[in-house]
Amino acid sequence: MNSTYKKLRQSCEAVLEQIRDDSIDTLLEDIIEVERTQYSSKTGWNTQNIIFIMATGGPHIEINTNTRTISGFWSSEDCCISFRGDRDIESKIDELLEFFKE
Repeated sequence: MNSTYKKLRQSCEAVLEQIRDDSIDTLLEDIIEVERTQYSSKTGWNTQNIIFIMATGGPHIEINTNTRTISGFWSSEDCCISFRGDRDIESKIDELLEFFKE
């Protein structure tokens, strides 16, 4: 395991702790970009997934609300940590999603 991957993994784990420890208002302030994937149906537009970008540049870290993962990318390295089943984190993510609900 090289040092870039170690730093990337630590950064992803820090975001997990941030989600667990911070208030929704603080998390909303820390999101730097939101990517929403939608599809059209007979009833209108429906959101399929929202990705919250938490950091970019070095490293790039995002929260994927559909796969329930924190993903990080830095240089040629990548890291993915699942938070599926972690009730505290999933609850916070669900609260964030309510803010972006149509």
